[in-house]
Formats: sequence, structure tokens, C-alpha cells
Amino acid sequence: MTRKTRVGNTGTRRSRQKTQQRVELVRPNVPSPGVERPQRKPSGIITPEEFSYVKRDLMTIGILSSIMVSALVILTFILGID
Repeated sequence: MTRKTRVGNTGTRRSRQKTQQRVELVRPNVPSPGVERPQRKPSGIITPEEFSYVKRDLMTIGILSSIMVSALVILTFILGID
């Protein structure tokens, strides 16, 4: 049997040089025990006037659901579905 030889680069294989990535260390913003943190601003108080649309939507849902339930009851008696 004949042995197949490789054609092409016959030199030695060299791996790529590894480049180091620079990593910058960052300290977390944790205050020292003796240092006071700045106070947060209080958020605005939620008032019922801001949610007036919810009451309107709930009334609409209630009216539509009562119409659907009454239609089902009426259809049950008319069609006699058991």
C-alpha cells in the first residue's frame, strides 16, 4: 500500500500568541459605616382622583357581565337546554 503524504505547509505549527485582556476593577458604591447616605426624595402620594377611570371601567364590566348572564338564563328557558 502506498502512503498518502500531505501536500502544503510542511513547517511546524505555531499557535497564536495569547493576548491578555485588561480588566478594570471597580469598587461598588457602598458607603463607609461612618458616612451617611443621602436621603431619597419621597414619592408623590397616590390619590383616588387619579384612578377615577377604574370605577368607570368596573361599572362597564359589571353591566356587560350581567347582560351576558341574563341572556344565558333566558336562552336556557327558551331553548330548554339542560
